[in-house]
Amino acid sequence: IEVYPRLLSSCMAEIIRALWQALATTVEVYEHLVVHGAGPVELDIDPADDVDGDRISVDALAWELMECVREAVSCQRARKIVRAELRPLAFAQIRFMQVTTEQLEAWAADVNAYIAHEDEGSFETSVRILAAEVVSEMCESFEEEGWNAVLAAVMCHLEGAEQERLAGRETWWLRREASMFAVTAICADVDALDGLGHIFSPSRFIREVVLPDAAADKPPVLRGRALHCISAFASQLEAELAGAAFQAAALSLSDKAPLPVRMTAARAIG
Repeated sequence: IEVYPRLLSSCMAEIIRALWQALATTVEVYEHLVVHGAGPVELDIDPADDVDGDRISVDALAWELMECVREAVSCQRARKIVRAELRPLAFAQIRFMQVTTEQLEAWAADVNAYIAHEDEGSFETSVRILAAEVVSEMCESFEEEGWNAVLAAVMCHLEGAEQERLAGRETWWLRREASMFAVTAICADVDALDGLGHIFSPSRFIREVVLPDAAADKPPVLRGRALHCISAFASQLEAELAGAAFQAAALSLSDKAPLPVRMTAARAIG
């Protein structure tokens, strides 16, 4: 797609449709097996081997598909086709951003692994981080259309997470954390938000979404994500809201708070 866009132009629509279908199927398997760590799932996807005879993992498949998606999003010749699928594409990417069972286990065993993941200067790579890069590319390539698509997908996930919480599902917070992760990804350059006030309000997002998740009764990783958001948008907050955010971060420095939460709180205050 990137190297030979003109050569592929005659069959670009078919390629993109096949890519969307593969992505839709893979995200179901990824969420079931990798995010939730559940057992075998009956879906229309067959395992395959690579050229060396090694079994291709769901992670590897998801990674390769999203590399293709990223190229399609930035490809001018695919622009019309991609534009029609921006919202479902953004929704799928946020599903890929959910913290996995393996990541939770690694972070529980080594807090440095968690801190490295949160470090913007880290060279860590994962499906989660690549998905964040894809939604950032959507906003960069499609501007307001991209922003609207990603923020609409965020709202859908927040609503879905609340429904799961009310239903008593233990993993309800994963979609909420992924939604905040997506927002901080597309807002990495906070100075660029000045012309987007009619689309996104950092203050409203902090007040209505982030601060409630910084409470002591929330899961540690969700709480840590909320504190990271507070840090990311601190310069965009009015004095009263900034004070409430600072108080939430200060309370998270308590000895009773898990170590990752305390470390994230210290960064938010700093």
